[in-house]
Amino acid sequence: MLQLFLYKIISKITMTNACSFSPLSSAASFAQPPIITENRPEIHKATADKIAYTPGLILSLILHSCIILYIPLYFPSILFPIRNTNFLNKINRYFNFYIFMLILYNTLYYIRFTILSINFIRGNNMKRNPSIELCRLLACLIVIGVHTSLSAAVNEHSWDTFRLFLNCLLADGVAIFFMITGAFLFNNDYCRLLKKTLKHIIIPLIIFSIIGFYCFDWLFDKQPLSLHIAASKYIDTFRTLLSWQNPISHSVHLWYLYVYILVIFIYPLLKAFVDYLDADTNRTKIFLIGTFIFLIMNDISSNSLGAFSHHSINALVPASIEIIWGHIFYKYQKIFTRKLAIPVSIFLFFSLNYLRSLIQLHRYSLETPNNYILFWYSSIGIICASAIFIFCSSVIKAPVPSNIIQKFICWLASYTFPVYLIHIPIRDLLEAHSVPTMLNHFMFSHFSEFIADILYNSSIVLIIFVICLIISILFRNIKKLLNKVIHCFA
Repeated sequence: MLQLFLYKIISKITMTNACSFSPLSSAASFAQPPIITENRPEIHKATADKIAYTPGLILSLILHSCIILYIPLYFPSILFPIRNTNFLNKINRYFNFYIFMLILYNTLYYIRFTILSINFIRGNNMKRNPSIELCRLLACLIVIGVHTSLSAAVNEHSWDTFRLFLNCLLADGVAIFFMITGAFLFNNDYCRLLKKTLKHIIIPLIIFSIIGFYCFDWLFDKQPLSLHIAASKYIDTFRTLLSWQNPISHSVHLWYLYVYILVIFIYPLLKAFVDYLDADTNRTKIFLIGTFIFLIMNDISSNSLGAFSHHSINALVPASIEIIWGHIFYKYQKIFTRKLAIPVSIFLFFSLNYLRSLIQLHRYSLETPNNYILFWYSSIGIICASAIFIFCSSVIKAPVPSNIIQKFICWLASYTFPVYLIHIPIRDLLEAHSVPTMLNHFMFSHFSEFIADILYNSSIVLIIFVICLIISILFRNIKKLLNKVIHCFA
């Protein structure tokens, strides 16, 4: 409450009757009483707003910016030499405590406004479909899970059946994301869609890639920074980009964004095809059956038919299929979300993944083993993703958030993109500090193997998600503060 207290004092000094507004709140649209300017008619209301908001904004920005001071203290040998280690340790302790309290304060403040705010998250949550946001949140957790799950291989010729089953359960997060994309994609104007993609996807991708290009190898692999500016590094990166693949190390997940951008580029073709399907329900049925048979044939051929992968055109085809499936399921969700939809979708998800694990065990025993059945572009994968989609649509049928829980789901889901963007570096950072190893050792030394597998996978996913969420909240706060400060002085 220190920021609110100081803000009130500064607001009184500026002789305004500003409300108790905190820039840390999750929305700029939280209700605040108007500025009273009757005694100062010469001041325009916009000017009064600036006077009221500016002190609190600057104060909160300063408090958040203090976190930057921790960097030279954390890397003293790199930025400047400090001989007095006692002094350094003391300062480090103060800043550790400050950062902990700042993160804790932000988290508690967001939880508070999550529960109490009517205009949830910039007033946009009332426009969000809570069933789709639940689906988005589950997809994000599944993607983190597949990147942190324990290997099913015990040795060269032996595999852990239960771990393989868990790996199957975590295999289709990307397919769910593509289906969610299809739910709303075809309601957009192409020019508007290009602008949104540039602002919300391409620019963050470029910024993240630049940071990763110069820092990730040094941060995670202890490589000298000089290697990053070698000419060969730039040439290799350019060649990789020409094939429309991600060139950044410790960022294997970025392939999804590259494929998404390709989908946006061919949007007019997809839109025309979807309009053709929507004109006749028989065409829709033929498309669903035909594409499912095609995916089955591709699975039987061990991916020789479609040659699907995680980049470029090889990923664009299955991604487009899943996007159109998502459009169809969302359009006809009343048909798919009938009385038995919840138990049937749960049964399908677990039974098909169990079947998938058995198929994969058999394929491991072949002379030329492959694991294509485990990927998001398999026939089982698209059915499992559809089961999750139907399950979420059946659990929450309200088109807009109608209670605290649904609003909280929408709030969490609003951060899934930044969480997705940074979860691999956070995972690698935890691995560099042996956090997964220590967690694994603790779980398997206190519980049976069956329980330990479940607890480990759940714990590491939640740890990474919470860390990424806190970082995303912090950066979004700073971004809002900068925008408001610029707006106030504009």
